[in-house]
Amino acid sequence: MKRIRSNLSLNELEEAIDNLCSANIQEIDFNDIRRICEQLGCTYYDKGKDRRSGAAESFFHPILEDFTQYNGFVLIHLKHGGGSIRKVYKRNFVKYMAPGLKIITKRLKADKYKSE
Repeated sequence: MKRIRSNLSLNELEEAIDNLCSANIQEIDFNDIRRICEQLGCTYYDKGKDRRSGAAESFFHPILEDFTQYNGFVLIHLKHGGGSIRKVYKRNFVKYMAPGLKIITKRLKADKYKSE
């Protein structure tokens, strides 16, 4: 599995999401997901701000406010276990987070083509 670089284009980000979904792996490094989200313009929602507990990490994007199932947020549950590297189960990424990220990329691409 290739590492996710910074400064990817929208097409490359969409391809990276598809590659993560189709990769023959069980777990995904959370930092790869975080890089994709930050490049799409998502804001990492820090758990410490409202003292939430648990293993869910969330990212906010204004495009997702239009969708009631997201309410502006995409969430992912971190795998429980030791170690310093935070991991996410691929099946959770594919089912819960990837559809929201694909919506963001499609809307951003549509807005980009409208402005040209």
